Amino acid sequence: METLHYKNLKSEDVLYCEADSNYTIIHLVKSKKIVRCKTLSTVAEELQGANLLRIHSKYLVNTQHISKISRNKLRVFLIDDNIIPVARRRISVINALIAGNVFNNML
Repeated sequence: METLHYKNLKSEDVLYCEADSNYTIIHLVKSKKIVRCKTLSTVAEELQGANLLRIHSKYLVNTQHISKISRNKLRVFLIDDNIIPVARRRISVINALIAGNVFNNML
């Protein structure tokens, strides 16, 4: 795993963030990762304005990298072929994204 400077991170390089207890794994383009000793909520605050959307208690996704939203709206497909689950209680967030974005043709 390559160590990258967290402070110089560009928002478009972030695919998604994954919680792992008190750590957060930031998944980047080109299969790179950054592991932070911080909770997902703290990382979300630090990366505020990076088009990150909380779709699960364990995941933040960068809306710029969503390629498809499943018909039942319980999965999000990213441009790198990762599939991220959507929590049932976060479906309203996905519906709002669909209503105000170009994802209408991706259902």
